[in-house]
Amino acid sequence: ANQAQGRSKQWILESYQELEELSVRVQKGAVKTVEELNNAFSRAHAALADYYRQRASDSWTKKTVSEMGQALNEAALHLESAWEWSKKKADKASEATIDSAKQVSKKIAQGSGWASKEISKGIAALEREIGKLSKDTKKLQL
Repeated sequence: ANQAQGRSKQWILESYQELEELSVRVQKGAVKTVEELNNAFSRAHAALADYYRQRASDSWTKKTVSEMGQALNEAALHLESAWEWSKKKADKASEATIDSAKQVSKKIAQGSGWASKEISKGIAALEREIGKLSKDTKKLQL
């Protein structure tokens, strides 16, 4: 959270607080459904996805391509985990966005050619999909 900014920082701090409260409730036996756990973990991954999406965007602006590729991959992996924890099926657009971000990241790591338009599009698509998931889990609103 110390490295995050703006919305990403807020979401990470909110998620941290939620997980702290959840751990107390688990210890007390007050958690009644697995869904409570799954949703909290989904929101935590969505917050991390947004943090890495922001890092990818910042790195792209600074033209630090290697860092951008790593952050883009992390954002995609956390978004994928958020969907898995939510126990909801990611729609085709979300799956395509995740796959695209992973592919761009691989291309960068391999030194393959890539287009700035593709990268900018991938970062924007991740932001849309993170927002969609966040609205779906009724927390972390854009």
